[in-house]
Amino acid sequence: MLFKDPITDDGIKKSNTGVVVVQEKNGKLICKDGLSFNHNESNLMQVIFKDGKLYNETSLKEIRNIINN
Repeated sequence: MLFKDPITDDGIKKSNTGVVVVQEKNGKLICKDGLSFNHNESNLMQVIFKDGKLYNETSLKEIRNIINN
C-alpha cells in the first residue's frame, strides 16, 4: 500500500493506507483505513472518478451551496 509519512512531520501529514471509509459516529466524521476492496462497511465517500470515467459530477455552484449551508 502506498502512503506518505514524512520524517520531519509531527504526524498530521501522514496519509491513510489501503481502502478508506468515512463514517459518522455521534455527530462526528471518522475515518477507517487499511481495509480491502471486499469490506462491508458503510461509507459516506462517493466514487467521483474511476477507470477514466467521471461519476457524480458536482458543479462549483453546488459545492458553494453545500459549504454555505
